Amino acid sequence: SALTIIAGQPLLRLRLLSRLSTPVALVAAYLLLAAGLAGNATAHTLPAFAIWTVCWSAGDLLLMGRAYALVADLAPPAATGRYLAAYGTCWGLAAVAAPVVGTQLLQYAGPAWLWCVLAATCCLLAVAHPAIARSAGLSRPERTALGAGPVG
Repeated sequence: SALTIIAGQPLLRLRLLSRLSTPVALVAAYLLLAAGLAGNATAHTLPAFAIWTVCWSAGDLLLMGRAYALVADLAPPAATGRYLAAYGTCWGLAAVAAPVVGTQLLQYAGPAWLWCVLAATCCLLAVAHPAIARSAGLSRPERTALGAGPVG
């Protein structure tokens, strides 16, 4: 995963990827994450796990920078720090909850179910993000994240 993130950094500067609007990039990222996580449910060899890890790591690569930029873009100018702090706190809470929930799911449902639940969650996010952005009025053209187009 870390190697994919490091090796993939120059790819983010490619015209095709850098010009993606934030909503399109986030949906693509969620779908890459879903594909990689679902692939892990069926992987039984090291090469298979490596391939699917590269897939979900590519989703991570596309998601993380845009997500932070989106949060900063949503904040009023005087509240950017507070918005980013709240977003970071959510990640901290998730880092505490995920091992508890994940190990329970792993123990009672098995590894394939764990990967599939994670993949399904990413698919839900891919569908929910554009719908929530539209309902919140976040698709205004003047709001951009990373200079990549409309946010929302």
